[in-house]
Amino acid sequence: TRNNSSYGTVEVVGGAAHKYDSLVTIKAVPNPGYRFANWEGSSSDAVYEFKISSIHDTTFKAIFEPEDYHVTIQANNPVMGSLNYATGMYAYGTQLYITAAPNPGYTIEGWEYQPSAGTSATVAYNVQALDHDTVFQVNFKPIQYMVTTYVADGDGSVSPSASPVDYQ
Repeated sequence: TRNNSSYGTVEVVGGAAHKYDSLVTIKAVPNPGYRFANWEGSSSDAVYEFKISSIHDTTFKAIFEPEDYHVTIQANNPVMGSLNYATGMYAYGTQLYITAAPNPGYTIEGWEYQPSAGTSATVAYNVQALDHDTVFQVNFKPIQYMVTTYVADGDGSVSPSASPVDYQ
């Protein structure tokens, strides 16, 4: 048996029925995103051989666990804003709803994520089902303000009369 059928399967080499005093091989085969942990109460080898030495049914339970993936969650410049998650190990299938909070004077330019290529200019990034090591980076940028200058009463000139200025 196994702890969850979606985590993996158990194969009995040569079929399920074996004779007394025969050698039996069972294999634990994890599904993608899971790893074999151990046989309940015994070996941690995925392929397990044992000799039938009793005259009753025998049950072995394969324990599978979700794989862990390293997720890097970062900002291009932490002075410009913050994130609600930290870099760390997260289990297969974990859903992350990563949000970014720009500090005053800054805005979100977009998200980058690897190994997939892509960007999004939203405040949050929703990871539906984590299935590999990855890097998420939010890119903050200063808000630009337009500064307009002029000379009172028309005597003289200013150059340039208007220009964008980054928040500092």
